[in-house]
Amino acid sequence: MRKWIRHKLLATRDIRSAMIDGWGGVRAWYLSASREERIHWISLLIFYMTIAGRGSYRPGTEELEDPLAMRRLNVILHSVSSHLLVLVEDSEYGLSDDLPIDRLSQSLREAGINLDFWLPPMMQRVRSRSSTNSRIGVRVGRERIKGTSIGNWTAAKEWYRQASLEERIRWLLLLVFKVLAFGRETSCRGTISVADTVAMRGINEFVHRLSSHALSLIEHDQGRRTDDRLLDYISLAASEVHFEWRDYQPRPFEQPK
Repeated sequence: MRKWIRHKLLATRDIRSAMIDGWGGVRAWYLSASREERIHWISLLIFYMTIAGRGSYRPGTEELEDPLAMRRLNVILHSVSSHLLVLVEDSEYGLSDDLPIDRLSQSLREAGINLDFWLPPMMQRVRSRSSTNSRIGVRVGRERIKGTSIGNWTAAKEWYRQASLEERIRWLLLLVFKVLAFGRETSCRGTISVADTVAMRGINEFVHRLSSHALSLIEHDQGRRTDDRLLDYISLAASEVHFEWRDYQPRPFEQPK
């Protein structure tokens, strides 16, 4: 009992440190965090960044009040998801898995995005999960999955229904990266039309829902939506933003080497 109380007090102290020091406290924690904790925290970061992105929405319409702000946010989100991809795949894509916290916080400030309010609950969610069951981690991407490449959405749906928890988390987080890569191409066009702003807003909502569901799997939230509802939503959201499955769909299976 005493050991449990001491552990909770230490976790609380870490959380309070992050509240006092802000991004500095997060940076100190992140440098010593485990791979699973980093995956969890970056997934939370993406989720809360998409909430911040809703501040660019024009009320009562499908358009944006500030398309340039959404462009900047999409670029930052894509960069963050690149580091998440390194962790999820457990491989190198020319990036380190050490997310540059200082540079990230500066980029967010320059883009007019303030996540300081969300830092304590993010730390709370990561710490509470780590303390309740430290043996369960996001063990995805450590071993190559042998099988057949999936080249279409129908096959992907059938695969998802039979996939393990770790495989589902990996696939959803890879899809987050792919959707953001697609969104970055949309947001880098030379002009901003109404159609572009609607797509950019839709992409932000798409990533928000994907990251939300990935977090429900990571945190073992029993209240998550059913697989069929999730898959139906993904199909609908992808069609609304004209997401090209052929070019961007993550492949749950890889050919054995």
